Amino acid sequence: MAKISQPRELLQFKLSTMLHVERELAEKVLPELLEQIGNPQLKQGVESHLAQTRGHVANLEQAFAILGEDPDTEKSAALEGLTKDHDQVAKKIDAPQLEDIIHAGAAAKTEHFEIAAYEGMINLASSLGETEIVHLLEENLDQERGARAGQAGQKVDQHAAARTGLTHLAEAGAACARLHASSTSCLRSATGRRRRRRRAQRSAGARGSGPSRGRASRRLRHSAGRGA
Repeated sequence: MAKISQPRELLQFKLSTMLHVERELAEKVLPELLEQIGNPQLKQGVESHLAQTRGHVANLEQAFAILGEDPDTEKSAALEGLTKDHDQVAKKIDAPQLEDIIHAGAAAKTEHFEIAAYEGMINLASSLGETEIVHLLEENLDQERGARAGQAGQKVDQHAAARTGLTHLAEAGAACARLHASSTSCLRSATGRRRRRRRAQRSAGARGSGPSRGRASRRLRHSAGRGA
């Protein structure tokens, strides 16, 4: 696209960028995300928003028609960054419940980005008196806000699932600790019994040897007296 010098050209550029975003989401990003999601409720929410996203594409194309321009697209560095960030983190995860948290978080980040973009375009279109375009963009914005609200609930569910997993892990750890404590106690008890037996044996040996030595000494003295 040529250099931008007029507000109308800026609006067209922003529409082009958002058209690229919505098409990427509808044709690639969301369908791929659906294949990775395991949580049924989260999956249903993404499926519903995928249908809305296709409508967003149609609204943006209509906005171009109102401007008398062909619907063109400009790549979005923001969307590429969000997608790359999600993919890098997802590759490091090795637990199903954590994977869905990552997916829900990526979707929420994308919604925040889209909401901010639509708000900026609405303000610009309104300043140019493009009422029809404003209505189209507001329709998209309302649905993006609704999707964000739904994802907030999903994050609560995912956090609860993660807490449940951590609770199970903690319970298993506590059971192991109890087992270890029990084993240690048994070992200490057995060791104590052995030590007490050894002390009793030494004590009994000492008591038995004292009188025996005394009797032997008396017999020796008695024999010596008779010999004399």
